[in-house]
Amino acid sequence: MLKCVKEKGVITVPEIAYDTEYDDFQFDLQFDKQDEETRVLIRKDLTPQLRKQLADFGNVLITVHGSDIQVDEDQVKSKLTKENQQKHLVKSVVTEKTTFNKGESKKPTISSSSSSKLSKANVPKYNTSKVHLSPIFHTTAEQLYLTLLQPERVAAWTRSPPLIKPEEGAEFHLFGGNIEGKILKLVPNKKIEKLWRLRDWKDGHYAHVTINLIQGDGETKMDVTFDGVPIGEEELVENNFNSYYVRSIMVTFGFGAIL
Repeated sequence: MLKCVKEKGVITVPEIAYDTEYDDFQFDLQFDKQDEETRVLIRKDLTPQLRKQLADFGNVLITVHGSDIQVDEDQVKSKLTKENQQKHLVKSVVTEKTTFNKGESKKPTISSSSSSKLSKANVPKYNTSKVHLSPIFHTTAEQLYLTLLQPERVAAWTRSPPLIKPEEGAEFHLFGGNIEGKILKLVPNKKIEKLWRLRDWKDGHYAHVTINLIQGDGETKMDVTFDGVPIGEEELVENNFNSYYVRSIMVTFGFGAIL
């Protein structure tokens, strides 16, 4: 039975992700009464109730928001993607057509409008700046290279059917077309250069992205430079890359500490 305590304060959950485990939830406690007895009581009797309420957050989040970017399980060819769907109990039925799933579910294709955008890719549309990141992955450069380019692996960490070929000159669409571009240069296990854009950028505007994979002792540094990011969107690009590329790859393949 809970001890009745009347106390004023704030409990903050610094971070919640769709894959946060029951025992991984963290709580910051700030109460007017800071004695140890109160803090112990809160951690013992209150935080377990909060964990219980938050434990199903990931399943609810993916079920509510994932139905329009997931295909039915019987259409998934990637073993990793299928296991991920089963793990999180995603209901892979499209209930409403959105910009991510207009028309019948099928392999993405490059439209003529996309090709037209690429043909004008050198036309500047914004004042721009650079964004640089250098996350560390606990895997080999070879494995990381394959993870960034091999369609089956890309499908696993983007959790949506991609259009991508590990070939120079190949165009790509990721995240339901929210990311698109063209592969410019490939140096196996060492370097990837590509044109890259967010879908809502002005037509013809691409950032030039250079990814250098630097092999170390048991780990690989992904040195990434975005050249041509519209001024004012640097933080957006950096945060999205950390969340949807770096963190997702780490979670999906177990390639290291989560950011």
